[in-house]
Amino acid sequence: MKLKKTFESIFTISFLMIAIFSSCKKNDNLTTSLNAKFSEKKLQNHRWYYFTKDNFLPITEVKNIPEVFDKPWSQATRISKAIQSGQNSIFAVNRLGFLLFDSNTNDIKLFKDETIFSNSTVDSLFILNDKTIFSVYHNDFFSETKIKNTNTFMYQFKIDNGIFYPLLEKKQLNLSNDAQIISLVHKDNVFFANIKSYENEKIIFSYIKFPVGLISKDFSAQIESIGCDVFRNLLMPKSFNEAPLRLKKLLERLPSTLNFQIDCKLNDENTVACFINHNLDEEATNTFPVVCKAILQDNFSIAIFSDGTTFFAGSLPEKYILNSGETIAFRLPKLPKNFFYTEIAVCKNILVCGFEEKEFFKIRRTGFITVDLEEILY
Repeated sequence: MKLKKTFESIFTISFLMIAIFSSCKKNDNLTTSLNAKFSEKKLQNHRWYYFTKDNFLPITEVKNIPEVFDKPWSQATRISKAIQSGQNSIFAVNRLGFLLFDSNTNDIKLFKDETIFSNSTVDSLFILNDKTIFSVYHNDFFSETKIKNTNTFMYQFKIDNGIFYPLLEKKQLNLSNDAQIISLVHKDNVFFANIKSYENEKIIFSYIKFPVGLISKDFSAQIESIGCDVFRNLLMPKSFNEAPLRLKKLLERLPSTLNFQIDCKLNDENTVACFINHNLDEEATNTFPVVCKAILQDNFSIAIFSDGTTFFAGSLPEKYILNSGETIAFRLPKLPKNFFYTEIAVCKNILVCGFEEKEFFKIRRTGFITVDLEEILY
């Protein structure tokens, strides 16, 4: 209960957001103030890591990460997806492989497969029937060279041996090798796919759905075409007024004038709902939404904004409920200019959060931080 007294009420937390316009507009630095109270204690129990072109390395401070050339987001080595599986947190690292965090041993392992990741972008990551499944595609818009497209687009990552196994091929969806499944959504044991293909040198987009249970089988008869509006509605952000009650309670101290967007993982880990609070009034605190990642688990709720401002409610596994269930707040270490916190996962008592240096669609230095939540909160 070291910090319980400190967390009981809330002071001022500053959000830092850099809204980047298109090339014809100027960059706009925006700082908003929230009525919140957070721990005055500086975090001492965190560790920084950064990505090289073929590995990850520890570092004392983010500002000391070696400079790199910027790359489009789909080509950069960066954490693109995160998910929790049992006692493990799993992160898809674009162009590199998978990071596996074992909360029992605190080990961090990187599993690579150049045949899959060197020229592909990870689009989706799911846990289905206790299997870690993900899909990839080749982003030819940003690619400098033309590569031969592969038939396999869906794989399984086996945690016990760190091997990637092919699961699903394009031909099973009646697609050519040139077609790219650029977006895959899971809902109610059904996959919904956005397909990019070419016809007479023109780009064609089409949309299909197929059942999850028939992976790796010949199920061409089960494939159904769907309209663009059906797929679009799956991705369309909902009003924050429609968010789960736990999420709204977690962030109830945010001013109504603050524009923000939250990607929230629900209990099943495969459902990521997007909620947006967009205030068009002149009193709006900021023009462009502040980005936030949130997780709702059975025993806790957590939301982390891109500047590191964190809201937590509930309890860690095998621990008592904090602050009578009311929201408490703390802030991750401040990042240098143009750096932002990104994907998050919490396994047992360890929070892992990606970060990246970015400007518009270009990414430079990237990495992640690990934080022991038990030492902060209890």
